Amino acid sequence: MINCLARRDIELQRATFLNSTPETLSQKQRDSTQTIETKRRQLIEKRDKVLDIIHDIEHKLGIKPEERWLPSSEAWAVAAEKVRLRGYRKCLDHLESLVVSRIFELSEVNMPQRGELYTPKRHHFRY
Repeated sequence: MINCLARRDIELQRATFLNSTPETLSQKQRDSTQTIETKRRQLIEKRDKVLDIIHDIEHKLGIKPEERWLPSSEAWAVAAEKVRLRGYRKCLDHLESLVVSRIFELSEVNMPQRGELYTPKRHHFRY
């Protein structure tokens, strides 16, 4: 995923093209060209660093390059389904905890250890 984002950023920088002629070339355009080129180089360096980190992790985990998941592989589809269901299950767990806490609150109201059963308070007014 990170590699795809870095690749997209690099392609966007590469696609930026300035059409300059000697008549239209000014110091400002030279500065913007240099800025674009600097951004492109920085993006390539970031991508290379991320790839080095990925390669180190793969080496530590014993993952060979031919064992990497592809979007068409079955393992990829299983993992994608698990990620998709994660949000649903998280919400379901939260709802379950709310229901259980509400049940406990309601059961505390009718506990015999607390003295009398819950009765609404009656106000007595003197005339």
